[in-house]
Amino acid sequence: MGSKSNLDRLYRTLLLSKFFVKGWGKVDHYEKLFNFRKVFISKPGKAAELVGNNYNVVLQKEEMSDHTITISGQFKSPFVDFLPGLLPEEAEIATFQLVIPKKWKTNIKPVCIHMAGTGDHYFWKRRTFMAKPLAREYGIGSIILENPYYGSRKPKYQTRSCLHNVSDIFVMGGCLALEAAVLLNWCKTQGFGPLGLSGISMGGYMASIAAGAWPEPVVLVPCLSWTTASTVFTKGVMSSAINWKLLDTQYKSVSDYREKFLSLLKSPEDASEKVFLVCENPKDSSVFCNQIEVEKAVEKRASVFSTGLLGWNFLSIPTFSIRKSESVIKHEKSYLEATNFMRGLMDEFTHLGNFCPPADLDMIIVVAANRDAYVPREGVKSLDEIWPGIEVRYVDTGHIGAYLKYHGLFKRAIFDAFENYRKKYLLNKSV
Repeated sequence: MGSKSNLDRLYRTLLLSKFFVKGWGKVDHYEKLFNFRKVFISKPGKAAELVGNNYNVVLQKEEMSDHTITISGQFKSPFVDFLPGLLPEEAEIATFQLVIPKKWKTNIKPVCIHMAGTGDHYFWKRRTFMAKPLAREYGIGSIILENPYYGSRKPKYQTRSCLHNVSDIFVMGGCLALEAAVLLNWCKTQGFGPLGLSGISMGGYMASIAAGAWPEPVVLVPCLSWTTASTVFTKGVMSSAINWKLLDTQYKSVSDYREKFLSLLKSPEDASEKVFLVCENPKDSSVFCNQIEVEKAVEKRASVFSTGLLGWNFLSIPTFSIRKSESVIKHEKSYLEATNFMRGLMDEFTHLGNFCPPADLDMIIVVAANRDAYVPREGVKSLDEIWPGIEVRYVDTGHIGAYLKYHGLFKRAIFDAFENYRKKYLLNKSV
């Protein structure tokens, strides 16, 4: 693996966005999120079961172009019903655009839901660079879902993409998984299919979690994401956009963070303890996920050092062989407890090893950048380790370089994944 991209580092220094400017978030929000996650992962496809088939999707406006039809729509986010009070009022209505070919190539009508990457507000980027070309070149329809906290769903108090609290990103993930289930259900009632999910960067993480929350085989193409967001915010260039001093101060002054939540954190990276979710057969969506808790691990996890740290050090996981930036070294050394807690929370709520896998791993194609400084892969389980047998395609560049140069490869991966679906489930029909 080559050295990390200098372009990634330079690009980050040019951005004004700062993350988690208000801190960790409210204690009672975390209590609700922990409880909801237990329900959410209780079995494969639980999100679809929670959502059901009765959500009212309202179509509002239709626009024609030379090759595509674009239809705007909205619905109430199911997250509001399950965790009232966590989502800002502006984000309670989920908005989307459906982009489909004017004329389908066959009687098969494949549709892919595209999740937004960090900073991808509104619809135009995904519509211009992904949805319209997919419809025109491959005959694949798209749904572009607006992220909570972004675009028309951005709270009035928020500047740009600057999430105020660490907990906001977990609220965002829960929202998107439930909203994707609404849209997948709706697509089935409209005669669309096969169905898929994709996303770039953060959108790839969100698409991966949503795919595992759906009970049926779906195409999944996560691009420029990986197994967990923990390294993104503690070791990647994004870590320099975080006010670690504020997080450290809050962590030390609010005892509930340590006393209520430390013992609940589970990381699949703690290989010696084997405390993570498994399914006996990841390709069988009827198999319930069971949480395996080794007694020794539970005892160790529950123990807390006098400093307030977990019984193990998340930072003991092997670090980069490359030279770290000064900002990463600073927050690791100066704010060790806050960094540990961040890694623990991110692994708990974003590590794909803590969630049920998608129903059919053969439908997954991953695109990753070899020199990605935004999404470091060193020191964490690889995607093909937690999802054995998936296809991973690498590009020899960094995160920003891949985003700028390889949309064609992303689209091709989506087409190839739909072809894999056709060959396995639709016999001789052509997409």
